Amino acid sequence: MFKNLKKKLEQGGDDSNERNSSSESLGKPLAESTPQKPTDQVTSAAQKANTPVTGGPRNKSDVSVPVGQLVDIPLFEGVDSTQYETASDMSSIRGDETPKGPRSRTSSISSMTSDNSFFPNVSFSHSYYVPSDVESEIDESSVNLSAVSKEDLYAFVKRFERRAFKYKSKFMELATAYKDMMQEREKLKLTMAQCQDRAFRRMSELREQIQLDQLAKRDLEDNYRLLLDEKDEYMKVLQMQIKLLKDGKEIPEELQEKLLSKQAKAEASPPTAGGDSKANISTNEEIELLKSKIKRQDGLLQKCKETITSYKEKVSQLSLDKQELLGKLDLKSGERVNSQTPEEVSKLQAQIQEARQVIEQLESDREVAVAGVKQQIHEELARKDAELEQMKGEHQRLVAENNSLKLEVERLATEAENLSRTNKEQLEKARSIMKQLKHDKQMALEQAEERIRQAEQNMEDEKEKMISDLKRGKAEAFSVMQQELEKNMAEKIHAALEERDKMWNIKMAEHEEAHSEILQSKDKENETALLLLQEEISQLLKEKEEEVRHTQEERQQQTLADVSSLNEHKDGLIQQIQNLTSEKTELNNRLTELQDLENLVAELRETLKGKELEHDRLTEELKSDYEARLAGEKSSLSEQAAQEMDFLKQRHAEEMKDLQEKQGQSLQ
Repeated sequence: MFKNLKKKLEQGGDDSNERNSSSESLGKPLAESTPQKPTDQVTSAAQKANTPVTGGPRNKSDVSVPVGQLVDIPLFEGVDSTQYETASDMSSIRGDETPKGPRSRTSSISSMTSDNSFFPNVSFSHSYYVPSDVESEIDESSVNLSAVSKEDLYAFVKRFERRAFKYKSKFMELATAYKDMMQEREKLKLTMAQCQDRAFRRMSELREQIQLDQLAKRDLEDNYRLLLDEKDEYMKVLQMQIKLLKDGKEIPEELQEKLLSKQAKAEASPPTAGGDSKANISTNEEIELLKSKIKRQDGLLQKCKETITSYKEKVSQLSLDKQELLGKLDLKSGERVNSQTPEEVSKLQAQIQEARQVIEQLESDREVAVAGVKQQIHEELARKDAELEQMKGEHQRLVAENNSLKLEVERLATEAENLSRTNKEQLEKARSIMKQLKHDKQMALEQAEERIRQAEQNMEDEKEKMISDLKRGKAEAFSVMQQELEKNMAEKIHAALEERDKMWNIKMAEHEEAHSEILQSKDKENETALLLLQEEISQLLKEKEEEVRHTQEERQQQTLADVSSLNEHKDGLIQQIQNLTSEKTELNNRLTELQDLENLVAELRETLKGKELEHDRLTEELKSDYEARLAGEKSSLSEQAAQEMDFLKQRHAEEMKDLQEKQGQSLQ
């Protein structure tokens, strides 16, 4: 009977050892059964309290994250919710750490009912800690930085410093660009003022030059008109003289006075030598007739030589003929009359030469003046066209610069809008990330609580199963000592529970105090840092927005002022172009008037040529008539001279006869 009982007890002890080993190994599947995210690969170790749990890779670098704290999320990088995981600080909580004494085997029954068989030492390698209400309130109040480490805060501050430096550099670039634009604007103003001054000076010079040209043109027209009037009067006088000569009438004294006045205007009249001509005339009627004829012929010759300008050889030939006639007449007329004719001829030749020179000089002056006026007009038109082209190019350049300034202002406005939009988007993204992290933390806490409840339920079920197995297997052996064992078990359980509760209460109090102090200090630091950062960020954003707004307003005002000034300059240029076009039309009209004057002068030349040809024809006729008359007079004079010579010879012969008779009588 005892042998069988001993065998059963040994079998029960083996079964209890196996169950103890199975209960000891229960912690591993429970610890390993805690779910983890596949991307995080969180490795936990329960070595001591507040040990850091290393998470998965974050931003391509392994970062050690303290347990129970949130992970910093960068604002500018792509956020992947699967890269981060919230860890709970439960590594400091151990399993059943009831103090165990050395095994004392008093009896087989006591060995069978040892503490290890009923209360296995289960240690959770990955345990979770449920945060208190204060911690959850702090997490909710501090948005997302309630559990950020100092390194993450430092990185966050550095990131904002870099961003502020970037904004500052962009602002400096914007300021330099604005200064350059203002300098270019001042340069453009100076160039525009200089161009306007030049244009006004040029316009005043052109007006003065046009006025001088008008005065010169008026003077030339007056001179040409006076010359034409004088020529017309002179031609009328010559025509009257020719008519009188054709009719054989004497020239009236008024016509002679006009001719003398014309000669006095042309040149100073030389002293006339003809006062005492009548005193030296002989009493012979024939000589008086010859003298009257010679005077009339001399008057005709003088009048013809006054009108003739381009026939010096003919006049010289006539003067030679006249000198021959005068040489013959000198034999019978006085020296005074003979000396008067070549002087008058030379005077007529000098007058004709001077008149020709005056006409040639006037024609050359007119041609030079017309050519000069044409050249000045062409040069002025070319200069005006060049100035117009230059002004058009300047206007196009200013319009292009205005368009580039507008594009620059629009680009800066779009950049400012993009910056503000990106800032808003980043803030919204950070807020959404914080909300997501809160939600993930809450879900993780709920999952941890659920796992803890499930593990406790499994432990209770296993414990009940083990107790039921022990009761079934050892019902016969422990029937006698059941009451005693129950009492011992109750006492031991009560004592162990009390000790465990005390120890747990002490540890929990210490841990809560340390954790609360750490959290409070970190919360204070985080809150202060967060407030400072938020104030700095808000200040920077306000300053940046204010600066951008001011710059945009200044740019808009500047662009409006530039556009208005450009429009005014454009209106001025258009007015100048209109004035120049009007001046150009006036100059073209003047050119047409000058061309008309040239045509009129050409017509007058043609008429003068026709009249000169007619005058030449008349002079030829007069010359032929004069030669015929001279030949007749020569023949009559030769006949008269022969008659006189015969008469004188007869008279001389008679006188000689008388003298001879007187001498013969005296000799007798």
